[in-house]
Amino acid sequence: MSIKYYDESKLFKIDTPNITYAIEICGDGKVVNLHFGGAIPRVEDLPKGEVWKSAGSGANSGRLSGGKDREEYCGWGELFFSEPCLKAEFSDHVRDLRLVYKCHKIYSEKSNSTDSEVLIITLADMHYPVEVDAVYRIYKGMDVIDRNAVIRNTGSEDSIRIENMQSASWYVPKVREYTLTHLSGRWGREYQIEKIDLTQSKIVLESRAGVSGANATPWFAVDEGGKADEYGGRVWFGALHWSGNWRISVEKDCMMQLRITGGVNDFDFSYSLKPGESVQTPVFTGGYTTGGFGQASRILHNYQRDYLMQRNKAYIEMPVIYNA
Repeated sequence: MSIKYYDESKLFKIDTPNITYAIEICGDGKVVNLHFGGAIPRVEDLPKGEVWKSAGSGANSGRLSGGKDREEYCGWGELFFSEPCLKAEFSDHVRDLRLVYKCHKIYSEKSNSTDSEVLIITLADMHYPVEVDAVYRIYKGMDVIDRNAVIRNTGSEDSIRIENMQSASWYVPKVREYTLTHLSGRWGREYQIEKIDLTQSKIVLESRAGVSGANATPWFAVDEGGKADEYGGRVWFGALHWSGNWRISVEKDCMMQLRITGGVNDFDFSYSLKPGESVQTPVFTGGYTTGGFGQASRILHNYQRDYLMQRNKAYIEMPVIYNA
């Protein structure tokens, strides 16, 4: 595993055993996604964010995105009509955010319970006193990336009313067709596998009940038009670490780009961020595999045992209770 920053090209490259996740700081300061998928050993082989921006700036896309194509943590504002990561209202009733790169840091954390590397990219609004730490964490031997955000009011006088704060957006590489897999159900019919062939639309997975459960589970998987099965095929997947009201939006735009944004549900939501205060969003874990849905499940199971569960219980046999 490694996280590297290439100063000359303004690139961040996050590598797990079989995944490359790449980010670029564009000339206007916007931080955009370059790649989320299979390993790309050479940084020279990565696409460039400026290419993505110019490709999406035509009549069919640019006027609908406000130049915010593939932003890693996108604020609401400008001519942008997709799902934002952050939506806020300031004391003068302005509700426009233009988050640009401010600084970053990369560090390692090693202990008895974790062996990880962390990237924090700090974004700041161009006018108002708000900053966002976009956090990325990878673990030794794991093909997953944890992402979340820390939002700060850096002002000294006025509160900021947050209307929507998501944990992350994931961009799946462009393919002709996508199939979304998610879980539904009810009591006695828990965790049913549902599959949807995605069109140019938005699909919302959510819970407004205050809890996750059998009828609404904060997990998704996407493959190439139903080509993946339990034993093989490219699968992008993710799970939100949140048991309260949650929301995952899956959007396919007119340029065939798939964007998946998830976090706390913005339904009936408002948060007053006072001067000097900060708020942290839940972790949204994402991963990728060429081993199909079975391998995606095993990756998440290993991640849970090695880094989420109590160490003294992770690998022992647990009692089973049968509800007859």
